[in-house]
Amino acid sequence: MNRAHVVLIVAALPAAIFLQATLLANSLPGEVTPNLGFLLTVVAGYLWGAAGGAGTGMWAGALVGAGAGALAVPYSCLYGLVGWLSGLHREREPYPWTWPLLTAALAGILISGECFFASLQNGCQPGLVWKFASLGWSSLAGLFFLAVGYGPMREKDR
Repeated sequence: MNRAHVVLIVAALPAAIFLQATLLANSLPGEVTPNLGFLLTVVAGYLWGAAGGAGTGMWAGALVGAGAGALAVPYSCLYGLVGWLSGLHREREPYPWTWPLLTAALAGILISGECFFASLQNGCQPGLVWKFASLGWSSLAGLFFLAVGYGPMREKDR
């Protein structure tokens, strides 16, 4: 685990969450906000395995939950689960083509959990179109992990 990567991602999380809540709010088609905390959590799991992904996910979830209002603990657990599953997948030495599928599955877990907690707090949920648009954009982010990880994974096979 490279110490510079750890400092960069952990320090970038508050800035990413702030950017997500302000400038990038509803910026994608479908009125979806890119979930930068989710993306950094998946990247941390990809780089550092299950333990690093879970730790980064718990930090990202605490920041997102605090921004959502009194949801720091449940979101911390939810994002920690996403980071742990991402890192666990990486430790299992997956095929490169499974990363977009994994990212879509993890986004589905995250969207479901966030909608559940939002309905408990506010009594309302986002619409079905928003859920599918958010899942689609998160799945496209999985293609980024495929592009980034394909080279190192192929070198390992040689």
